[in-house]
Amino acid sequence: MDSVEDVTLPEDTADSKMDTDDENIQSNKDAKTENTHTESPKVNEEPVMYRNTGMTREQWREVVNSWMNVLPKSLAQPAQKEKYVNNERCVGRIISWFYDSDTKLFTIKRSDGVQYLKPRIKYFNTLPRCEINGLASKPLINRSKNGLADVIANLIKREGSSGKYERLKPQRGKRVKNTDQKTGKVTWKYKYKPVRAVHKIPLKKIPQDFLGNMKWWCVDVNTGEARIEDKDNKVIVCFYDAMNLINFSKKDQRTLQKNEIMFTDEWKEQGLQYKRVLEICRKCGVHAGSRLQDNWKSSS
Repeated sequence: MDSVEDVTLPEDTADSKMDTDDENIQSNKDAKTENTHTESPKVNEEPVMYRNTGMTREQWREVVNSWMNVLPKSLAQPAQKEKYVNNERCVGRIISWFYDSDTKLFTIKRSDGVQYLKPRIKYFNTLPRCEINGLASKPLINRSKNGLADVIANLIKREGSSGKYERLKPQRGKRVKNTDQKTGKVTWKYKYKPVRAVHKIPLKKIPQDFLGNMKWWCVDVNTGEARIEDKDNKVIVCFYDAMNLINFSKKDQRTLQKNEIMFTDEWKEQGLQYKRVLEICRKCGVHAGSRLQDNWKSSS
């Protein structure tokens, strides 16, 4: 039988083979190390908060973008967006504002009511900044040409239009975070302290039994007032608060009921407010000189 001879590799060949095996082992180790480094999660690394907001920069941008969709286009109508202004008493779009020499009060007529303020700067300072901006964009109706009222109106117009408040110090709302428990959606609102408005209002002086020559009455499209005109198209009387109807005589209330108030679609809600109060006066017998009117005054 043929003998099997031992085959001996040259030293160079053996060394090169060992080097190749070592390189392969080292490359496999390096590959495993790289995979382990890339796949391992970052431990103990917290997200960076943006300033003092308690949110990341991306979360803060989402909140700011949501505000931009909510903020009104014009500060002249700031309270139309309920998500932006959340205040129990200071609500409703500002329609116009007056100084009444009979009551000696400022009156802010809103889309859902009337607000009375004393002619002092400290009472206007209880309004939010956006409300001061709304007043600055509308002229004061001062039919009595009261000098003090003009001074306050000019101050509000100057500082409210420029945004540089020196003498006026209006409220700055506190941001409140609201989270919907069902959806988890986060919304932000501004909350304000109650405005220091007058609660007991003296009734405006109204002539008695003076509507014999009345032609019609309507809602003024510029101020939201109820304007009563005679047959010569002259204004007999204007009033901005529907509650003034309780100071009309019974005869004049009947005349107003026979001539239904006119208004455009834009001013429908204002027209209905006057109609509702007039209907309550008819059903309850409330008119100038009635006992119910005295009870209403004392309870208001």
